[in-house]
Amino acid sequence: MKIVVLQDLYPPPARGGYPQACRSGVESLVARGHEVVVLTSTRGETDPSSRARVLRRLRCYTSDSLGKRLRGMMSFDLPNRQCLRELLEQEQPDLVMVWNLSRLPDGLREELNHERTPVAYYVHDRWLVQSRRERWEDSWQRQPYRPERRLVKGLVVGFGGKWVLEVLLRKWFRDSPAFPPWHNVAFVSESCRDEYLHAGHKVELAGVIPNGVDLQRFPRRSEFPESATKLLFVGRVEPLKGIDTILRAMASCQQRGIRQQLTVVGPEDHPTYRQELGHLQQELGLDGQVEYLGARTQEQLALTYQSHDVLVFSSVGTERFPLVLLEAMACGLPVVTTLTGGHREYVRHGDNALVYETGDGEDLAKQLERLHREEEVRHRVARGGHQCVTRDYDVERIQDRLERFLRDVVDGARPTV
Repeated sequence: MKIVVLQDLYPPPARGGYPQACRSGVESLVARGHEVVVLTSTRGETDPSSRARVLRRLRCYTSDSLGKRLRGMMSFDLPNRQCLRELLEQEQPDLVMVWNLSRLPDGLREELNHERTPVAYYVHDRWLVQSRRERWEDSWQRQPYRPERRLVKGLVVGFGGKWVLEVLLRKWFRDSPAFPPWHNVAFVSESCRDEYLHAGHKVELAGVIPNGVDLQRFPRRSEFPESATKLLFVGRVEPLKGIDTILRAMASCQQRGIRQQLTVVGPEDHPTYRQELGHLQQELGLDGQVEYLGARTQEQLALTYQSHDVLVFSSVGTERFPLVLLEAMACGLPVVTTLTGGHREYVRHGDNALVYETGDGEDLAKQLERLHREEEVRHRVARGGHQCVTRDYDVERIQDRLERFLRDVVDGARPTV
């Protein structure tokens, strides 16, 4: 097949399971003999290792701020639509595959709704669920970090500026792009699909294609961990990831005679959270026990999993289908986790992971102590996690399902995934 892939940033920034799934999905399609053209924004760095043809022609928002989104809507929309029309006319693809357009004005979706070329959506988050009105309200509720911008926003609201803008934009609100047919949509998890069902979209029959793990890139370690003192967190450094819960659990374990080290891998996505964690670390008496490594490549991350005893997934926010749990399980690392999203579809407490109550440092400490003191539990969880990944989430099997879904969309058939 000849496929045009639409994606706001490509390669996506190395943050979480969705970006990795996007890149590996595109590269897998090329490896399987499909001709793939990626149409993306001018932002982002060129990836010389990519085997797909990448065209950087679209203009996207540089932030989620309301002002920049309004300016982008007025200046980016028509050029982006024209760019898409010209590319489809030139390439004559069999299929357009949409990953995520959240940083682009939604005129592209309107354009796709009028296209004769089949369009497949692979959905990993809420970007497609919100109407223009809902995104507008979200933007007004989001408070800027900088005090002067908070002041300006407050003045605009106080003097009726929001109401005036809504009057001027009422036709734009009313003309939100239609949601695509359910048989052209696949979700990364049942949890993600449920979000769309609760929003009123009739997608109960839409397929689910989860993320997969490259077992060659994330091989199983040769031996089981001998303890549970070298903790690992992988993810963005922001409040929704709950790293403060890990620190509180470490302090509790220390009172029980278990001294632990924590390695935090991931980009810092919040202006003050790292500083707050530093203050909490001092308050809890954990000086010298936490190391921040920043973002890591997939190759570096595989080595990091191998050198630790346990992965702690401490998220307190909704997670559609986090990939880090599966990567750690593939490497034979025991996992202690919350159940805040799509991973509840495969996590089994005491079998392939240990589960603790979201945000509860004492409960997390109990599970970490159990892993540390009970070798049989530590080995059973590590073994069960590895079996779960190899049985159900090998990336090659997942890519088979994705390819079958795309062929079903091209053929006009109901999805078989």
